[in-house]
Amino acid sequence: MDSSPYKRYHEDGYDSRQCLEHYFSDKSDMVFAEDALIFPIENLIKTFTEGHITGDVLIDLSPGSLVHHLFAACEFFKHIIALKAKDRCIMELKRWVDERTGAFDWGHAANLHVGKGETRQHLESYVSDSPDKVSEEDSVIFPIENLTKTFTEGHIKGDVLIDLSLGSMVHHLFAACDFFKHIIVLKINDRCIMELKRWVDERTGAFDWRHAAKLHEDVEENRDLLQDKEGKVRSALEHVLKCDLEKEDIMHPIVLPPADCVLSFLLLDTISKDQDDYMRYLRKFSSLLKPGGHIILIGALGMTYYTIGKHKFRAFSYDEDFARKALAGEGFIIDHCEVKMRMDVNDHIDYKGMIFITAHRET
Repeated sequence: MDSSPYKRYHEDGYDSRQCLEHYFSDKSDMVFAEDALIFPIENLIKTFTEGHITGDVLIDLSPGSLVHHLFAACEFFKHIIALKAKDRCIMELKRWVDERTGAFDWGHAANLHVGKGETRQHLESYVSDSPDKVSEEDSVIFPIENLTKTFTEGHIKGDVLIDLSLGSMVHHLFAACDFFKHIIVLKINDRCIMELKRWVDERTGAFDWRHAAKLHEDVEENRDLLQDKEGKVRSALEHVLKCDLEKEDIMHPIVLPPADCVLSFLLLDTISKDQDDYMRYLRKFSSLLKPGGHIILIGALGMTYYTIGKHKFRAFSYDEDFARKALAGEGFIIDHCEVKMRMDVNDHIDYKGMIFITAHRET
């Protein structure tokens, strides 16, 4: 039996790098990732995105040279001050801050912070202005053109639009900001909320949506400055909130104002396992509407999978006939349906075409 006395961190100190390698690295034999990395990251993301803890200054007092727990905090505090008990901990941390040779690599923790990069990778892969993006015609231009045409016709407008869409996309809301006073965005996970709020608050590192604003301006033939269009969306975007789609009331205990319009872009396609799932979620989405309200669904027909980075995600495959019957089954009258068949072919995603469908319930 080991009879050597235990040491105390603040009195005896320890090897900062050895601690990082042993408990916080991305080595295959590092058995503490669930508790040492994932647990604090997930809980801090959840805590800060709720919006109750924010401000100018955060002071961190943590052992060793840890930094991964601060990745979420930087979005919500202007200044972070780290206090350390030992000089060697300061030196190790400053090596990383100054990007010096030999600094500990926190890249794996940064990826955990953004869900292995999936939220940003989704934007980069499908809706960016990158030359190697997938299907700009369908993922960016198709929704912008159809939403602009729909809203400018003047039948769908009002005080509140509620958006439930995949990932952290915002380009489909550029047309809506001119026809609704308030836009409420609901997301199913904290990482999507953080990515979107980064853009809303114009923070460093936010995704650049200027190409989509320019496309919208071209479609609308509006000579407004691009920053005015983005500014209008930011001003109208009143709330970005988390919802729980497994609850009967997906926003409980928060009470939202009844929506004049519910807009959903690709979310039903990616969260549904089968027809019953699709109908169940559609019913929950439509429960957010006021009597006589409108619903707009933008989806991908015949899609069974899509990829983000190295990860492949399942999707629910359906056709135009099913989409029409699903809405009719929930008491909607279809106003317009537009289908565009896919032109390009690649291995990233296997949809056959895009569908844009608007419907309303009679009062």
